[in-house]
Amino acid sequence: GADHRDYVCATFTHVVIEAGRTIFGRTLGGDCGPEIPVMRELGLQVAVLTHGSDARIPSRHARREPYSPFRDVTDPLTAKLEVTAQRYHDLLAVYDGTVLVSTPDMLADLPRAAWCPVVIDPARWRGPILTGLPARPVVVHAPSKAALKGTGLIEPVLEALDAAGVITYRRLHGIPSEHMPAAYREADIVADQFSLGSYGVAACEAMATGRIVLGHVSDDVRHTVRSATARDLPVVEATPETMAEVIRDLVRDSTRVEQISRAGLDFVHQVHDGRMAVDALTPFLAKVGA
Repeated sequence: GADHRDYVCATFTHVVIEAGRTIFGRTLGGDCGPEIPVMRELGLQVAVLTHGSDARIPSRHARREPYSPFRDVTDPLTAKLEVTAQRYHDLLAVYDGTVLVSTPDMLADLPRAAWCPVVIDPARWRGPILTGLPARPVVVHAPSKAALKGTGLIEPVLEALDAAGVITYRRLHGIPSEHMPAAYREADIVADQFSLGSYGVAACEAMATGRIVLGHVSDDVRHTVRSATARDLPVVEATPETMAEVIRDLVRDSTRVEQISRAGLDFVHQVHDGRMAVDALTPFLAKVGA
């Protein structure tokens, strides 16, 4: 209500609006659009931070990503996301302030934004460096949102490889967050994201445990990461068609496995421990006054 609005405006100097959510509830409407000018008129600095589905326009994504989950235009979720994302873009079209994205793929939809990398605590996840893979590696997949992770594309492949004795496949489901580091450490390979062409928190957590992370990451995202960090993203490229051969190649090449394991740990410590996020936020936080 009005008391909360007065408290925010009297107490804070900077506000970051996440995923278009309101700061004041529904007192000024159903989205953050009407709130931004109110806060700015009162002298607050306002930034918006997007995380994915809030601003990812499904029809655009389907055109650029071969494994996009948004190719079925009759799917109710796709239709809903198309409307909400376009509405958010309409809002941002008349907003001239700071725009941040938490994953680099979102720069395709919001080219004027700055990448503010997701942050994890590497110490909580740290595991031993892999010096090779066993003849039958343990592969895990944790589909927080199966439709957006590409689970339906890769799980049949993983189950077939398990049945053939090539891997041991475990789907991680319903595991409390405090047990996830141990679940990753008990694996050799983490199959992450195969439909959106990017990577996020789960891949960072898996890399921090020293596991080999497989996923499909677009060339554009890999280029963005390389340009921003001077490092190659150590997510091993795999698709539903190539996954079986990628795993077999890794089993045969212990030197490469160790290099990827070390690179993943180093990447997370340098890019996702919070320092780059601070750098992304600093220009915004340096702004004062109306």
